[in-house]
Amino acid sequence: MIGLLDEEKKHQLKGFAQTLVSIDRDLIEERNRVQVTVDGLESHSPKLDRVITELKASCVMTELMENVQFNDLTLKQHDLYY
Repeated sequence: MIGLLDEEKKHQLKGFAQTLVSIDRDLIEERNRVQVTVDGLESHSPKLDRVITELKASCVMTELMENVQFNDLTLKQHDLYY
């Protein structure tokens, strides 16, 4: 039958899924660690202040652009149904 997988394939798929979850968890932890590091930097110079400000602005802009692109894609898909 097409829908049935043998036990070996099930075991391989389960291992692959667990690996993906582990990688995702590691990426989230790394992103949080980097954010805490950026937030915790003490200002030692005006240049460092500017770099930190630009980095934070870049993170905000990236998030906004991802939202805009997602919303734009959603609107385009929505228009296809009319």
